[in-house]
Amino acid sequence: MGKLQQHLNAMTEGDALRNLMSASERLSARITPATVAEYLETVTKTEALIEQLHGAGRDVRAEMARLESIQDSASGRAGMIVKAAGGSTAYAALRAKLGGDPQSPVWQLDARVAEARTRTWRSLTISIAVVMLIGALGYVFRATLFPPDPAGDAIRAAQRAYLEAGPQAA
Repeated sequence: MGKLQQHLNAMTEGDALRNLMSASERLSARITPATVAEYLETVTKTEALIEQLHGAGRDVRAEMARLESIQDSASGRAGMIVKAAGGSTAYAALRAKLGGDPQSPVWQLDARVAEARTRTWRSLTISIAVVMLIGALGYVFRATLFPPDPAGDAIRAAQRAYLEAGPQAA
């Protein structure tokens, strides 16, 4: 059957997969609270179709690389996607509703956000602890770090006396 004799809208599984991937890429460019569910559903369908075709022995290496790019993009914008979904709780509910593979990188974005938040708090806590330690050490060793200056003290006392009582007192 030649190209001119094909039925309109007749798609192969490969065409359907490429269309799903294109839709995923289009949706990922403008994720909003209104489109996040559609985006995640499209990626989930894409992952399922790739697994199905790979299990059937089809060569889907190019599509797997493209899917990995989509997943990496989602992982890089995990905070924005989880926020658009309504937070971690709403994201988890959406994962349960859509039945995505919990091991898929796209469905682990809430864990990635939690890890990033933990790293941020840990680094902030360490920074504050270091500043406090330096301050405490400075206070403890202030006599060593800032020893008394008898000559400077005498000069300041003379200047003070000069200003208060005149040159005779200095």
